[in-house]
Amino acid sequence: MDNELIRVFRRLRQDSKESVNSGKNLSDFCRYMHVERSVEAYLKMCMIDINTLNGGIVLLAGSAGDGKSHMLSSLKAEIDDLGFVIYNDATESNSPQLSAIEILKKALVQFNDVNLINTTQKLLLAINLGKLSAFVDDCEVQQDFSQLVRATRYLVDGPRFSTCRADEDYPRIKIVDLSTQNLFEFYANRIDVEYPIDSLFMKEVLDRVTASVESNPFYNAFKNSFSQKETKLNPVLENYKLLSISAVKDSIIKLVIEAIIRFRLIVTPRDFLDFVYSIVVPDWIDRYVEKSDFYRSLLPSLLFQTNGHKIQQALNLLDPLKSSTRDHDIELAKLFASDGIPVGYFTGLPICLESRLLSTINNRYSNHRTNIQNSVQLVFRLKHLLQYHSDSTSYRAYLNWLCCIFSQNSKWKQILDRIERVMPRHYGSYVDKRLYVPLQNLQGSKYILFSKASLRRGKPEFIYDPSDPSHFSMSVALNWTMGDKPIRLVLDYKLFEYLESLNAGKLSVNYEGEQNLAFSAFIHDVVKNSECKYRIISLCIGDSSRQELELNLEEDGEISLL
Repeated sequence: MDNELIRVFRRLRQDSKESVNSGKNLSDFCRYMHVERSVEAYLKMCMIDINTLNGGIVLLAGSAGDGKSHMLSSLKAEIDDLGFVIYNDATESNSPQLSAIEILKKALVQFNDVNLINTTQKLLLAINLGKLSAFVDDCEVQQDFSQLVRATRYLVDGPRFSTCRADEDYPRIKIVDLSTQNLFEFYANRIDVEYPIDSLFMKEVLDRVTASVESNPFYNAFKNSFSQKETKLNPVLENYKLLSISAVKDSIIKLVIEAIIRFRLIVTPRDFLDFVYSIVVPDWIDRYVEKSDFYRSLLPSLLFQTNGHKIQQALNLLDPLKSSTRDHDIELAKLFASDGIPVGYFTGLPICLESRLLSTINNRYSNHRTNIQNSVQLVFRLKHLLQYHSDSTSYRAYLNWLCCIFSQNSKWKQILDRIERVMPRHYGSYVDKRLYVPLQNLQGSKYILFSKASLRRGKPEFIYDPSDPSHFSMSVALNWTMGDKPIRLVLDYKLFEYLESLNAGKLSVNYEGEQNLAFSAFIHDVVKNSECKYRIISLCIGDSSRQELELNLEEDGEISLL
């Protein structure tokens, strides 16, 4: 199967010739699909600052596929007008006689310690963080480019909870860090909203693909490919119509954001464009057979397929069919017992589905009882795609907690209470006391001994820019001190979810302790820095009475009941 719409969609694929730009002029198609992100405006501001100083360097740092090259191409007119030279590290040809670091040294010679203050060269360097890390770790670079090394060190030293957006110490060095620039926005001021997230980038991409305007190559191709005379449904055309529904676009965006947060999914602009292609055009479209491929070729099925794009594989974990709730079970039972789409099943949703598609689905539903499972799954997924809702209470709680901490609402401190109380449960104990840590050298088969730690809470560290809600860190560094020793725990969604389960009464098992090494390391730091001298608690395990004895450990080693 082939038509004009399929050919246009193929231009979104990662292997398309238009998926990578190297600072050259954008094609008409890429220009139409270009979506300006807030980071692009910041990059322009950095270039203007360097131009005012009549010399300096702007580093555009990130990872492969995050849109650096495309951004350079979109800004080519401004770059040329301001007299900047582009050095795209990812695409520069390497000299066989020189290492990558030697090539960079040569390219950046105007920005070493000797030349930086007086240079009149204006350079825009696009560089991957891995390459930058290797560069600043070089001994000769540290000696000759010490200012550049100090200005960029924070980029390569692990988890970051600081930003150099306005570093006055190095006015001729500007840094644009794409790694803390997300593809979605977090609105901390929407603390009472269940899902305070959205993506202007993803929304604009989907709107450009589906816009009913003559300048849209997708829409023109759709009109040229669509025929009312066709008796059989073309899945690509039907998928395009489904994608054009606002509620569907909103659900797709929120599903992708949920996958990014919950599964630490890394999604670049290039990834998202490729994903859009994957949920509209099945991989098997060239050998499509309606009888066997109808169900699996429609967008609600493609969205959650296990063998597709990496985003689809992540979304498979969010498939509403995998959510075992009472409401879902009742809904599925009704669908299995029905001879077709139940009357009023889609009533109340803020959309109107295309009648031809519904009629075809309903006919298959009614006439193919032997294949009722596929019909039920398609209808069930379609309804949930029309009205997004996450079944994860932990995810919704995490979004609310991020709102609290980003807006400095005092409710964020509740997580500190939770952490300080669930530490024994991480080691399989029901002890319900704050700041009790296990004495690992004082454990037996029938007991576990704990000591009360003296932790003093500190200020959390995170990145959040209210003026640019896409500029934030999805993890937060929580800080304590024990005496003069700092104790840190970096909290992301996975750890938050684990703490929520412990707080609800669940005891950790061995493999969960191994998966949550950060929490184990945190408790180990507490134990290591704890004096462990006085009050301890012994929990008898393996005994239905679950006796707890509070004991006192004397300095001479004697133990007595309190």
